[in-house]
Amino acid sequence: MTPRRLYNIYQRLLAPAACAMPDTPDASDALHAICQAAEQGDAHAQYRLAHIYDRGLGVDQNHQLAAQWYLKAAEQGHAQAQHDLAYSYANGEGIAQNHAKAFYWYTQAAQQGLADAQNNLGAAYFYGQGVDQNPSMAAHWYRQAARQNNADAQYNLGLMYKNGQGIDPNPGTAIHWFLQAAQQGFTRAQHQLAVMYDTGTGVAQDHAAAAHWYLQAAQQGYADAQYNLGCMYASGEGLTRNTEQACYWYTQAAQQGHAQAQYNLGCLYASGEDLTRDTEQACYWYTQAAQQGYADAQYNLGCLYASGEGATRNIGQASYWFTQAARQNSADAQQALLELFENPISPDNTPP
Repeated sequence: MTPRRLYNIYQRLLAPAACAMPDTPDASDALHAICQAAEQGDAHAQYRLAHIYDRGLGVDQNHQLAAQWYLKAAEQGHAQAQHDLAYSYANGEGIAQNHAKAFYWYTQAAQQGLADAQNNLGAAYFYGQGVDQNPSMAAHWYRQAARQNNADAQYNLGLMYKNGQGIDPNPGTAIHWFLQAAQQGFTRAQHQLAVMYDTGTGVAQDHAAAAHWYLQAAQQGYADAQYNLGCMYASGEGLTRNTEQACYWYTQAAQQGHAQAQYNLGCLYASGEDLTRDTEQACYWYTQAAQQGYADAQYNLGCLYASGEGATRNIGQASYWFTQAARQNSADAQQALLELFENPISPDNTPP
């Protein structure tokens, strides 16, 4: 078989679809050729063989063998192998977790200009993993990667400028880096950018721009953005007021466990404003938020149990939820408890 034929088969081994690729003589020959080259000390082949084992491309996945071959290639200066070996050390994949060694190999790859390694090295300095915490060095390496259009680094650098961690705070520069990452579809950057437009931080307040970026992140399933977009539809800030759309986006966030969205959704169903009133749904969503410790939801849930709306009337349950909210200094819940004690009505004191 010609080297070109082997190379073409080898490329198929690396394709995403290769995970389901059946065993064939050609594929076996290609893998054998890669193994031979790796055994003979070819760093590129060693890296590719490690990658094949790491991903399980045409072979059984084996992180331990992957780490061994990454190490061989890394020791020959292969930048991507150095990065992937560092990742293996950082996460304990196929090798004992060792943040100091992860830091060492990220450094080797970063010094060769590999953007992913520069970003991860920045994170190591930022969080103090394998090295003493050093926000200034974190910013340095994030910046190196960000200038290579690495979206993770652009977002991380934006956060540092926004919060003034290791560098002087500069909301305008934070906006710049968030925008670079947001334009690449990075959801957390899209959300941060939206928040800054929404609040007028580092940029002129622009609710329409905020709504645009909330939508971009919300459509990718980012719960905070879905919640904030729901709030904008509910209030009519930045876009036309639309209770159905507010309900839709609150639901998307609520189904991901977002307590504020669950509470707001409960309020929409309880009020029935521009929406069919449904106290059972209100009770359900208040319960979800209340169980996460959301005081307003606990109080409202107590009210539903006290009145018998959306749930069977149960003064014991009402008292329980009022108590939970009162412990969080809810004045309304404290007043409701006082009224229950002054006017007791056969309580069932069983907590949920």
